[in-house]
Amino acid sequence: MVPATCRFDLTPNENFRFLKESSYTLAPKTYHSFDIEFCPKTPGPKQWQIGCQTLLNPYEVSKVLINGDAFHEDVIFENLPNDLEDTLEMGDCVIN
Repeated sequence: MVPATCRFDLTPNENFRFLKESSYTLAPKTYHSFDIEFCPKTPGPKQWQIGCQTLLNPYEVSKVLINGDAFHEDVIFENLPNDLEDTLEMGDCVIN
């Protein structure tokens, strides 16, 4: 048994980001996890398709579809002190 190198083919995507390296060399019968960051700019479902290929083996190609769902919620502050309607003071911070 010999080690194998896996390389991810990553197309740019504004909602997802592959963290760290895009290729890994694995010893036989081992695995490696990786992290993908999801930072959407707008609400709604998002997808990203990435490819994974074992180097020197054209028959070992996999595609993975990453799904994320972004949502937006309004935050409402009620019963603010001093009958304020649009300002919240927290220590040195003022939120309008």
